[in-house]
Amino acid sequence: QGTCTLQIPQGVTLHARPLSLIVSVVQHHGTPVEVELEGNRTNAASMMQLLIALGAHPNPQQVSFFGDSGPLADLQRLFEANLGENGFDRFPEALAYLRPS
Repeated sequence: QGTCTLQIPQGVTLHARPLSLIVSVVQHHGTPVEVELEGNRTNAASMMQLLIALGAHPNPQQVSFFGDSGPLADLQRLFEANLGENGFDRFPEALAYLRPS
């Protein structure tokens, strides 16, 4: 079990598309990951739980993830790629599984 705290990239807001990519990363790895927003933890593999958490804390500056190193590394890559807001063509190869087919 590890932890990573990631800053929300400049100009990016957490809405349905970035949240769905977070869920996809966690589900791809198949291991439990929790996300903490403003002190509240929830299941990062559940779109509904993420939407509820975000509704309670609509503009977080950072998020923390707790889980295995594989999904945490990919979540860090996802945040470095601006959570997909600049398109999938700029995603690192490690995140190729997130590109639409």
